[in-house]
Amino acid sequence: MSETIEQIFARSQAKHLAGNFREAEVGYRQILAAQPNHADSIHMLGVLAHQTGQQQIALDLILRAISINDRSGQYFCNLSSVLSSLGRNQEALAALKRALALKPDDAVSLTNLANTLIDLGQYTEATTAARRLIQLYPKFHLGYFNLGNAERLLDHLEESAKAYETAIELKPNYTECMTNLANVYFTLQKLDQAFAVWDRIFDIPNYPMARLNRSIAFLLRGDYQRGFEEYESRLLVPESGTVPPDLGRPRWNGEPLHGQRILLYAEQAFGDTFNFARYIPMVAERGGKIILCCHPASMELLKNIPGVDRVTSMMQPLPEFDLHCPLPSLPWVFQTRLDSIPAEIPYIHADPAKIEFWKSRLAGENRRKIGLAWAGRPIPRNRFVPPQLLAPLANVANVRFYSLQKSDASATTEKPPLEMVDWTEELKDFSDTAGLIANLDLILTVDTAVAHLAGAMGKPTWIMLKFVPDWRWMLGRSDSLWYPTARLFRQERLNDWQSPVDEIVAALNLL
Repeated sequence: MSETIEQIFARSQAKHLAGNFREAEVGYRQILAAQPNHADSIHMLGVLAHQTGQQQIALDLILRAISINDRSGQYFCNLSSVLSSLGRNQEALAALKRALALKPDDAVSLTNLANTLIDLGQYTEATTAARRLIQLYPKFHLGYFNLGNAERLLDHLEESAKAYETAIELKPNYTECMTNLANVYFTLQKLDQAFAVWDRIFDIPNYPMARLNRSIAFLLRGDYQRGFEEYESRLLVPESGTVPPDLGRPRWNGEPLHGQRILLYAEQAFGDTFNFARYIPMVAERGGKIILCCHPASMELLKNIPGVDRVTSMMQPLPEFDLHCPLPSLPWVFQTRLDSIPAEIPYIHADPAKIEFWKSRLAGENRRKIGLAWAGRPIPRNRFVPPQLLAPLANVANVRFYSLQKSDASATTEKPPLEMVDWTEELKDFSDTAGLIANLDLILTVDTAVAHLAGAMGKPTWIMLKFVPDWRWMLGRSDSLWYPTARLFRQERLNDWQSPVDEIVAALNLL
């Protein structure tokens, strides 16, 4: 062999670092042909497998390298990366602890440690790991980025913003960090600062997530012209969960339909579907036959909206159609502005038979009947009023509460400490829920599907909102342009549910 093992390994590593994976692999295997237990080459083949998505092969190779040499912190660090890729985060954490025991000041291991702790939900411990990395390497941007991530998840948003700002100072045009910083500013209601960061991101090509996030801020401010135009960028962002499959037919953009079949599909959650369903009659006025594709739990309720010719489940193969449009794009198609929101309420109606069914169940109850929902799904975050905070509702005179909280659709199964009728097991779909809501006097809810359903039915609806709410509710208003029968109760500070609850109790006592 004209080259030594050390020379071949150095050359192979250089090829590896340059991205020439095939040539690097040839070199590592050349070494192993001569020296089968060369741990560094086995380890680097494992790293190559990890980088090319072959995680089980990577795991086997790195474990083999460790069996030969268990004194390398780098081996254990890379083992942790493979285990994380396989979703085995507890084992990844153990590997990182071993790596740091062997090499306490290793920047990569400390970076991975913070990330793994975040993945495990151990956010306070993650801040400790990030601060250790910053202490050792004060000019390393990832230490501040990881600290910002952990502080954000702890809802320490001012601290998170400072960490992100430092990371960006160290690494300008750090798009992932700028995106997170803009989102933190947004959550703090510092919209001017958020817009400034988004404007910087737009200098970097092909980054639609920033445009999507900025669209939400425009909408929250009531700038529907720019907001709905940029909201279309959600269809380019896989992380948003709204990118549709290739439907094989043209997208409809508002032109006359001339009897063509148009598929309107519920791209987002139930509340969004109920909100945007108001546009369906407007589409029908363009002369088409409407096929509405939605979740099975809302099919029965939505099938009778004027203009719907057919309703189909998103869980089933699609019928034949000529054009398509997602429901959340309809405000953009119809050029909705603050003064042109379709608000002919009600536009969703309960089944008369179900209204009568629940009316009979409620017969004889002369107190005010209030439906209550206190938790939304875990995503988006912070739509959960701790049930114990609702205890003062028990002191309101002449009311009876009825649970509208489906435990399988929320962030909690805990119930408020007050007397409450719970028939939710009998609510099999939203048509059942609508029948019950139709018989209640008032709906009290967080921002979840119940709020949109009750608002679309024209029921008096009081909605408890987080500090920065969904864009539909805007900022600083106690009324809603989307639902004229709604009244809004807002957090005064981040995560402060006590203020809206106190305000609601006072308002109920005045009824």
